[in-house]
Amino acid sequence: MILEIPKIEGRYYTAQLCDEWAEVITNLNERNYPKTPYGKFALVLKGTNPKIPEDAVRVEVPSKKVKLLGRVERQGDDEGAVKLQHQFKIIKLGEPTIDPAVEIPTFTNEHPLTVDVFKKPMVEKVIASAPDSMVSIASDMQKKVMTIAEFISKSDGNRETIDEILKQKAFPALLAYGKDYGDKRGGWSSTREYIKFGDNMWFRSIANFGGIWWNSSKEVVYYMGEEDDEGVVINGDNVYMIHFKPEDILDKHVDAYWSLTLMDVPNYRVIPNKLNRFNVNNISKFTYESDGSLKLYLASELPKGTPESNWLPAPKGQPFTLNLRAYVPKTEVLSGEYYVPPIKKMN
Repeated sequence: MILEIPKIEGRYYTAQLCDEWAEVITNLNERNYPKTPYGKFALVLKGTNPKIPEDAVRVEVPSKKVKLLGRVERQGDDEGAVKLQHQFKIIKLGEPTIDPAVEIPTFTNEHPLTVDVFKKPMVEKVIASAPDSMVSIASDMQKKVMTIAEFISKSDGNRETIDEILKQKAFPALLAYGKDYGDKRGGWSSTREYIKFGDNMWFRSIANFGGIWWNSSKEVVYYMGEEDDEGVVINGDNVYMIHFKPEDILDKHVDAYWSLTLMDVPNYRVIPNKLNRFNVNNISKFTYESDGSLKLYLASELPKGTPESNWLPAPKGQPFTLNLRAYVPKTEVLSGEYYVPPIKKMN
């Protein structure tokens, strides 16, 4: 397969390739491919040697299926960004054989699959559908999965036992990890240390649960916030403030852009509001303090005496989560020398 990327200058872009387990294979852009930042890229199955165009860059992928996410910075110019997006092209070489998708029951984050995830033959087909990139632990974990699958197939009582363990222990443990991974400060959890999933099964699980399109910290560092700086779950009944001192404003600590998005939990979707404002970012028209600092407010209603430009609406009476993304982070972000200000409850 050929992926053709247009020439893009003066704005951030990347074509992120992931395997079926969401491990990042590579990001096609000018940072990783400075000699060929655009043009044709031939995605080739590792261990094969198909004929590819002479002007294409060979990019090896670990398995037959690859997930592609193209991201182009808006910069306040939506028309220009969309025009560039339409210039990305995928061209097939030959006639690919596409394996049928494994049939999996519908589920959501709020209503996940429990014991049925271990049901045969579905679980066997899922495991066989793609090689797991966690090479050192995959075989052992898959054996454990099949042991559980065999156990629940023997009786309804066994099914109920596993179902109860999942609901009472496994899911609560995963959600607790989601509030306490990585470099945690001031209510945030940072992904700065995660260049790849590696063999961190817990981080891969929570990244896929809450984000799916996680990217390497070399490309973007995520600060996820579900609690305030005192460890209390953030809720739309309260008012919160994030105060960036002049030297802390993220524009100075990224080489691309930053964005702060407010979402619901557990589905991690943006929340309808009267401003139709779902995020703020480096091109937002903020009102700054006299000393050059920036105060951002999170609340269900505009706090009295605060500028509307600095308000991100939250859902009244409901918990929510924050995703602050720093694209092309500078050295001080990756080292942890820089960290975003805490999430402070105001009332």
